[in-house]
Amino acid sequence: MADLTAESIRLGRSASAAADRHRNSVQKAWEDEVKSAKAYVKVVLANNPGAAGRVFDRPDVQFILQQAALQGFQRVNPMVDKAALAGSLLGSKVDGRRNSSFKANGILTSLHGDLERIAAEFPSGIGDIIIQHGDDDGMDAAFRRFSLRVQMVAEAAAKMHFSLAMIDTMRGTDTLKMWQTTSDKPCKFCTHLEGQKREWDEPFDVGNFPVYGKKLFGPQLHPNCRCLLVIVPKPKKKV
Repeated sequence: MADLTAESIRLGRSASAAADRHRNSVQKAWEDEVKSAKAYVKVVLANNPGAAGRVFDRPDVQFILQQAALQGFQRVNPMVDKAALAGSLLGSKVDGRRNSSFKANGILTSLHGDLERIAAEFPSGIGDIIIQHGDDDGMDAAFRRFSLRVQMVAEAAAKMHFSLAMIDTMRGTDTLKMWQTTSDKPCKFCTHLEGQKREWDEPFDVGNFPVYGKKLFGPQLHPNCRCLLVIVPKPKKKV
């Protein structure tokens, strides 16, 4: 069992590394698509100093931002599916018990919905942030904030589907799942989960964490969560 526990930790770390790679590739894809829009807005703001509020009401600026958001969404959307598939394949690769029955599910549907919201909020959201922070400070902050949101969707797809696939693979075995933190400074919610052991079909106790309808079956708990599912033996029954 020690080998199986070690294998689950190794695969969990591999899934985290894969999630980071997908996150970085999605970031680049999104930033490539909005690069020309950012340059256009920068020129318009430079030619209209102190008038950011009026600039973002202009039809040409709104059109440029809408097109950038649409192109970014169209490019990134299938990349999130690939991140989910990669996580699923890694999670199913435990102890030779390959179970790669990847399929669309509520999590993936929700993540696609997140992408749609990001794209829809992009044209007005960019303007709001720049107006709030000023032309110079606001430009990079605004575009960076949306890029980070997109990255988090790809990371979540990989990590959540890793957990789902591991659960599917290990269900019915003589083992339990255990929540393990790997961060040097885990948040208070992950600290609450640390060391909890559950049957594979049983949710963890998330305490006061305000999402998931109180039913969380594995990481990730929140964006940038570094926690793992670890395989541990069931305690021996007393005779």
